[in-house]
Amino acid sequence: MAMILRAAILLTWATVLAIHVVHHAAPGLGLVERRDPAVIVAAQLDRTLFYRIESGGAALGTLSCSFQSKDARFQQELNVTLTPGTPWIEAARLAVLATGISHPGRPNRPEPTGIGAVIELSLDDRCRPCAVAISGLAFDLSFKADLVLDHRGVTGVVGFAGLRQAVAIDLDPAALSGLELTLALPPGVQPGSAWTTKSLTVSGFSAKGPVLAAATTVHHATAKETITTVAGPTSAVRVESTGAAGTAIAWIDQRGTVLRLDVPASGMSLVLQRVVTTDGTVAWP
Repeated sequence: MAMILRAAILLTWATVLAIHVVHHAAPGLGLVERRDPAVIVAAQLDRTLFYRIESGGAALGTLSCSFQSKDARFQQELNVTLTPGTPWIEAARLAVLATGISHPGRPNRPEPTGIGAVIELSLDDRCRPCAVAISGLAFDLSFKADLVLDHRGVTGVVGFAGLRQAVAIDLDPAALSGLELTLALPPGVQPGSAWTTKSLTVSGFSAKGPVLAAATTVHHATAKETITTVAGPTSAVRVESTGAAGTAIAWIDQRGTVLRLDVPASGMSLVLQRVVTTDGTVAWP
């Protein structure tokens, strides 16, 4: 189990990017909660959004987020890749060294091949989370998890370097919103509107496994601005999402698609590069 938990630290490096920019713990401030994953998912259904992860104009990696319907379920997929040679990768490499995890035949010498993770969240016909599949690769070290979410909590199997471990985490399904992996906001947002969203995030790890914590994000649509995108000057609504960890600023279109997202505290940004539909048609730019 100790090896599995240490492997989970690697996966955290690959997934913390998406979690950090989407969710920040904060009080509700008396605002109306918008817990409407069906509306958000429907607006993005059968589309894949491709983003460039950057800092100070320099590329750090890529992120894609797709929304599909499959076997009477909705499925969200988040794919994160961090590019070799960047400061983030070097910091992650040092963290791997500190854990003592190594690839067979190359003790304590993790290869600088980058970090990647694919996370698939399945929603039932009422947009309630019901399953999670995760596969990750960091410096040639692989991690995989297949989890079921139901009245028993979170159950399933995680694996690392050929080892497999059953897991069981107490969790009330009502604590899940269906927005845990969604990099999109509600459609039709206008300046002056404000709302909150709730979700569940992994706040850390303990000897018993992942520590799950409820997070409330407070959103304020502050203005309509013209920003520069790969499609040229584009009108967008500026939304500030605030929590204890800081503020993330998103510029969205009327569909709720995030055109750009800045996290000032980290100096990191996500910049939309293209939107492709399931049949391969480029829908944007």
